[in-house]
Amino acid sequence: MSWLNRAIYATAASLFLFLTANTNSQTGNAGSPSVKTTPLFGNMRPLYVFTPSISDLRAATQLSALHENKTEADERQVVIVLEDQSQTLATLPEHPKLRLTSPDSDQTAARRRFKVSPSDFTVILAGKDGREKLRSHQPIPFSRLRDTIDRMPMRQQEMHQKN
Repeated sequence: MSWLNRAIYATAASLFLFLTANTNSQTGNAGSPSVKTTPLFGNMRPLYVFTPSISDLRAATQLSALHENKTEADERQVVIVLEDQSQTLATLPEHPKLRLTSPDSDQTAARRRFKVSPSDFTVILAGKDGREKLRSHQPIPFSRLRDTIDRMPMRQQEMHQKN
């Protein structure tokens, strides 16, 4: 195993432990929390990360890319929606822009809407209008996400208004 694979594996393992530990402490038990997804369109740009398992190294790689570029992601109003097929998770209060959904009707609806199989790893960037802007079956480098968002008409307006 190369040093890069070990680093990715360690990141995935740490992320898995962090997410499951914080989920259980938030709900007060190890049972299934009640998870409600909130409408994100209109004020946020959701980045859906569909993964067959929270321990999937590709999910860890995608989340790390966003974490490493948190300031730029926040400026672009990106919210991560992690769709994990293997277990029930809830939003982490320490990471309000990370929405974790459970394998319930909300997740089924998102998977059906974007035509993603439960066994697939897929990353989808949606615009504030809710429409799909970018899709990949591998983690998307942040530079590609940034460039895609910065070309969107709404983002162009935001940058113009900011100046």
